[in-house]
Amino acid sequence: RWWRSRSAAIGGRRGPSGMVFAHLVAWFPMLRAQPFGLRCLDYARLLLLRRPELDEYLNATLPGNLLRSPGATVIARSFSAFRFGDPAAWLARREQGYAQLGAEPFARAAIAEMQRLAPSADLSLLGQPWSQ
Repeated sequence: RWWRSRSAAIGGRRGPSGMVFAHLVAWFPMLRAQPFGLRCLDYARLLLLRRPELDEYLNATLPGNLLRSPGATVIARSFSAFRFGDPAAWLARREQGYAQLGAEPFARAAIAEMQRLAPSADLSLLGQPWSQ
């Protein structure tokens, strides 16, 4: 209902806000499932943390079966090997592109509605990107 009441005024499904809404709807059930063992990792941290901090983040975040095999060190090595040349610049360009869509106020309202619907859900990954 929430989307239907707003969609026509913000460009519908094909507009920037519609694309943002589809993205948020895809993430909402995954973030709500975290208390049941699903783990969602912060992409900015995977790109920006140096190896010791990345190992630490993965050790604190990954479920036990991935910590046992292949292990946080192997996973961190893989992330490090396939990073962009300048990940901070890439993330800045991505954020600038999102800002140019003009959908930020709608995204904030949608996230607030999701938090209202599921007050105990940790929706922090939908907030402002992590930075060093």
